[in-house]
Amino acid sequence: MRISATITFLASFLVAGPSFGFGAHGHEAICEIAYRELATAAKAKVDALMAMETNPQIPTFRDACVWPDFREVATNLRRSEHFVNAPRTWETIPFNRCPGTERCVLSAIADDFAILRSDLASPAETLIALKFLGHWVGDIHQPLHVSFADDRGGNDILVEGVQGCSFNGETNLHSVWDTCIVGDVMQGLRAAGVAPDDDDREAFGVLLRGQITDVERAQWAAVTSPLDWANESLAIAWRPEVGYCIQKEGHCDYSADRRELERTLVPPALGKRVFTPSGDYEDQFGALVAQRLKMAGVRLGALLNRMLAD
Repeated sequence: MRISATITFLASFLVAGPSFGFGAHGHEAICEIAYRELATAAKAKVDALMAMETNPQIPTFRDACVWPDFREVATNLRRSEHFVNAPRTWETIPFNRCPGTERCVLSAIADDFAILRSDLASPAETLIALKFLGHWVGDIHQPLHVSFADDRGGNDILVEGVQGCSFNGETNLHSVWDTCIVGDVMQGLRAAGVAPDDDDREAFGVLLRGQITDVERAQWAAVTSPLDWANESLAIAWRPEVGYCIQKEGHCDYSADRRELERTLVPPALGKRVFTPSGDYEDQFGALVAQRLKMAGVRLGALLNRMLAD
């Protein structure tokens, strides 16, 4: 199955770069699931916070989860918090802090969790923390947001053979996982007659939530550590069929002949690896991406219930 629409829509308000996990459709689906997972008391608190929102682009909690990718927000000092980079020798991140740096998605989740729990935070600070936290949980479930710094989470791996998927005229592996596979999941559901059109983000989240079994909900919600979520994503990124890296002598190398991408090359495109998937890449990973969206939604809902239900 091929995606019929490009992600040009996103370019109108997002900044290109390594930070945009799952695109608008994915983030909104996650937060729609999470909102519907909330207990009555937690939902009332989320509604009360969202009632303070003055930005007309953010009418619901679902929309709020895309806000950290808005151009004016994405270029601020929190840009580095959308992802976590690991050394290429690590198959797992062994500790609950950012490897080699102070700020990453792990620290971001902890910081905004603390603000939401604090009695000292102002309502405005709490609203901002809520919007960021919903986004961070989505980002950490996108496998190429837990990845390697030199190729910017696959932004510097070009992809050929994935039709109808481009960002600023170029397809890269990060964009495929951010947006293209999510779009393919939506298209597949529409083809089966059970999904809405592109503009109905609420219905997409509702549909995905309806596929979650009680057993899955309990299993996913029981995994409460963001470090565990990150390591799930990193394990996916290491899988050979994903095409993100080449496993060699205990490393996950950029290419068969280079440990890392040399970022000093001029022009920048010189030396970038080109990945040509075998078969239909979107279909191959559609079920996995749908599962990651559902997992993120359930876990975000459980996290907000623990913080806000009292």
